[in-house]
Amino acid sequence: MKLSDAEQKLVAKLRKQQRDFIRLRWFRLIISGLSTGVGIYGLLALYRSSRSDSLFAVLATFIVPVAYFFLVLGAWLGADTLMNWHGRAEVDLLLRLIEDSHDA
Repeated sequence: MKLSDAEQKLVAKLRKQQRDFIRLRWFRLIISGLSTGVGIYGLLALYRSSRSDSLFAVLATFIVPVAYFFLVLGAWLGADTLMNWHGRAEVDLLLRLIEDSHDA
C-alpha cells in the first residue's frame, strides 16, 4: 500500500504524539495530583472560613468554581493518563496495521 504525502505526515504526527504521551505520562500524573490538591485545598479553606457570613459569601463566589475546575481537571487528567498508560491502543493498532501493510 502506498501512502500519499499527507497520509505520511499524519502517520508521523501520530507516532510523535504516542512517543510524547509515553514520555510525559509521569508529568501528567504529577500535574493531576497537584491540580486535585489545589481544588481540595480551596474547598477546605472555604470550609474553614465559614465563620463570617459576608466573607463566606464572597469567598464562595470566587473559590468554589475554581476549586471544582481544578478537581475536575485533576480527575480527568489522572484518569486519562492511567487508562492510556502505555499509549492509546487504537493509535498503536492503526500504526501497526499501516506498518504491516507497508511491509507486505
